[in-house]
Amino acid sequence: MIIDGKKIQTRILHELEEMRSRIAKVPRLGAILVSNNRSSISFLKEKERVANILNIDFILKSLPVSISKRELRYEINNLAKVVDGLIIQLPLPQNLNQNYFTDAIPLSLDVDMLSSRSLGFFLKGRTVLYPPAVSCVLEIFKEYKIDYKNRQIIGIVGRGTLVGKPLVAFFMNEGIDTIVTGVRSVNLSRLLKLCDIIISATGQPHLIKESMLKKKVVCIDFGYSRNSDGKICGDFAPLKSREKLLTPPIGGTGPITVACLYRNLLKKLMK
Repeated sequence: MIIDGKKIQTRILHELEEMRSRIAKVPRLGAILVSNNRSSISFLKEKERVANILNIDFILKSLPVSISKRELRYEINNLAKVVDGLIIQLPLPQNLNQNYFTDAIPLSLDVDMLSSRSLGFFLKGRTVLYPPAVSCVLEIFKEYKIDYKNRQIIGIVGRGTLVGKPLVAFFMNEGIDTIVTGVRSVNLSRLLKLCDIIISATGQPHLIKESMLKKKVVCIDFGYSRNSDGKICGDFAPLKSREKLLTPPIGGTGPITVACLYRNLLKKLMK
């Protein structure tokens, strides 16, 4: 069974339109892009599309990949002065330290919840905001009536800042047995066989095969990459079993995560 991310996004956007109606000003979301990556550009187009639906100004600053550390910090500081929320589209070029620049986003503007302070507040339960990937997963559970608290084991494949780390923290705080693994694990298949829910975000095309999974598993795929033929793929290979639940690489977690990002922006403005 395929999870319909666009349907879930539509439901969330209806809720956000009501929130938006209670905010007199036109909110402004600033986005910084330092990449020629097609996936990054595609994600930003979706964020701009949703901003238009919600009557939110979307200010995109596209910068050359050759930009220096000092210049990028200057651009972040300048954009932060004129927006209500600020995001840096990841990944950054390898010569630019990702943590340094996400920490440069003021706490009041960090709708992606990527800075050390935002994540710290989240881990300690001192914020009403969730990282968008966590909210995305919870929205899928809500839509498909998945009682994740009574599942035996949840598997997280990938330890990235956007998806893996916040989800591991969330489930462990909920007291749920969680397995954390990655693409280099020699025990990947054996570990995944233990899991009732698997959430993957490695960007490795078709890393996870159906033979690695137990029956009636829930598969949430944040992976987004292209194979050697240029075709967009997720981390999960196509599944044949109707007993399994899977998000597709297009129209799956992406639209939901974008909607959850804007929920954070509006919540900040309604404080």
